[in-house]
Formats: sequence, structure tokens, C-alpha cells
Amino acid sequence: MSNQRMMGFDFGQKHIGIAVGQTITRTASPLSVIPAQSGTPDWKALDALVAQWQPQVLVVGLPINMDGTMSPMAHKAQTFAAQLEARYHQPTHCVDERLSTKEAERWFIQHYQRLPQKAEIDTLSAVIILESFMSTSP
Repeated sequence: MSNQRMMGFDFGQKHIGIAVGQTITRTASPLSVIPAQSGTPDWKALDALVAQWQPQVLVVGLPINMDGTMSPMAHKAQTFAAQLEARYHQPTHCVDERLSTKEAERWFIQHYQRLPQKAEIDTLSAVIILESFMSTSP
């Protein structure tokens, strides 16, 4: 398998958590949180991160309901994924992110023995989303 850089996104209405990873080790690291207004990202900030990291694959988490149905936020995340693909001309995938926020909170408390800040949860959720995608991709 060739080494590809990937960027993962935890989409939100006010903030978007971002992680970067690569396929050789199938691991990701927290990168940043960019602001968003009603789900529209700060494109200038995102453009700078994409230019710096040059990902070849983009992955967006879909907040699917526990019963497997699409939530209103999942539809907005799909729209964001389509915008990413059109803007950066890179393959863009969506992955089920159910419980990623809870998993990120548990991981953070276990490792740092304190409650995480919102930005820490957003970037860790992006890590979980990206690593989940890499673990299920061939």
C-alpha cells in the first residue's frame, strides 16, 4: 500500500475539528479546530491547512442516529464533504461517527485525568473518525 496523507474532519455548526494521518501506520494525530458559522467553515483557514499538509484523501464524520438513520446534522456533514471534494479535488469519504465524541471524552479523561475542553474533544473526535476510516479501508 502506498503512503497517503489523509485529513479527517469532525464537522460542527460552530467548530470543525481536524486531524491528519497517513496510511502506512494507519494512525492519526490531532491538528486544529477551525471556526464555522452555521456549518460554513473559515475557508481561508482550511485552505491554509490543506496547502500545508497536502492530503490526498479527505474523511468527514457523519453523526448518524443510534438507530442508523441520518440525522439533520449528518445531511449537513454530507454537504460539507461534497464542498471539500469540489474545492480540493481530492477523494472525499464519509464515515459513521456514532459515539466518537463520547469515546474521545473517555480517552482524554483516562490519559489526562481531567475533563477536556471543547477544542480537545473536536480534534480527538477527528482522530477517531480518521483512524476508523483507515482501519476499515483496504
